[in-house]
Amino acid sequence: MKKSIFQFVIIAVLVIEISGCKKCVQNQIADLKFTSKDLSINPYTGNERLTFKTLSGDSIVLSKGSRKLDRYTRYQYDSETAKLDHNGCQGDYFTADEDRSGFNTNPDDSITGISVNLNFLYTLKKPNSDKNIWLVFYHGNNITGFWGDFRFNNDTLFTYPGKTDSIVAFHNQIMIGPRLFTNVYELYCHNEDRRNPEWFSTAFYSITTGFCGVKSNFGTIWYLDKKE
Repeated sequence: MKKSIFQFVIIAVLVIEISGCKKCVQNQIADLKFTSKDLSINPYTGNERLTFKTLSGDSIVLSKGSRKLDRYTRYQYDSETAKLDHNGCQGDYFTADEDRSGFNTNPDDSITGISVNLNFLYTLKKPNSDKNIWLVFYHGNNITGFWGDFRFNNDTLFTYPGKTDSIVAFHNQIMIGPRLFTNVYELYCHNEDRRNPEWFSTAFYSITTGFCGVKSNFGTIWYLDKKE
């Protein structure tokens, strides 16, 4: 009798321990990769030397560039939430590409530069196939930079519904400063900053050239003079 009771207690303890240690189940929900056509919407390699000028003759040279294609993983729960509420299990996940490029005058320069970043807008809560291009042009402490987000598909840009960032026009030909550019998107970004009354509100972008120029709400224009 005592032996039977002892065996019952052992079995009960094992059942409790097993039930308390739930198996971590993780499924890869999606694996998102850019095609070569997607990546071509950013024409930079990271090895270019870019010279921008103003109508008054001022110039900036962006010669320190880079471009890198990374992979990242997003889980259903971050590590802290998983540890506290899910026995360390982070749940389902997806993997995706992220393409980043940028140029500065030197590696330590945080005042002048450009960036073109590509990423997917997919989330586990809102799965979709939308792709985002983030365009940045900044120069100086007295003018707030252009920071615009747009959707893209293959070789075409789109405006986000409901966002102030927008495509103003597509120009087959356009003069920016003294230079003629072809197949250029005119993009608007409302990036008003209380610290500065002036900001770069307009960017001119081509999928074959990159940034062709920018214009501020005060009319200040920087145009691409050379791409070497």
